[in-house]
Amino acid sequence: MKYILPKPFYKIFEDLGNSVYDISSEEMDRDLYKDIVKDIDNRFYWDEYKSNEDFDKDNVYESDIMFISRLITQMILFHRIVRENDKGEKNNPMNEVPLFLRQFDDNGNESDYFNISSGKLFKKWSKSPKGKKKLEEVFHMKK
Repeated sequence: MKYILPKPFYKIFEDLGNSVYDISSEEMDRDLYKDIVKDIDNRFYWDEYKSNEDFDKDNVYESDIMFISRLITQMILFHRIVRENDKGEKNNPMNEVPLFLRQFDDNGNESDYFNISSGKLFKKWSKSPKGKKKLEEVFHMKK
């Protein structure tokens, strides 16, 4: 019997951090607004998870890091893990929707956010001098 030794937690956090950064800075918010828990169930390959091959073990590790990173990114963007019921309804709070569905600004002017990548805006904001712009200003929202 071979025993699986724990991986250093800082290595997991580093891999997760890098993956979350890549996902949030490259993908559109709307593409992350789906029930990935259901999706992972449809793509789960038992034989690969049971395999002793190094390639399969690495693939499982990378896939799991990506899955957890997507969940974390959903928490950042939507303040929850997106779930969907059998009718296709998402688990938003009553009368609340994600920012990418915003069509008008606070003054009633058309302001389409459908192609927003919040991660790109966060990156831009994080590189600006602190205190110069509030995060709400980056997203063109009054606070």
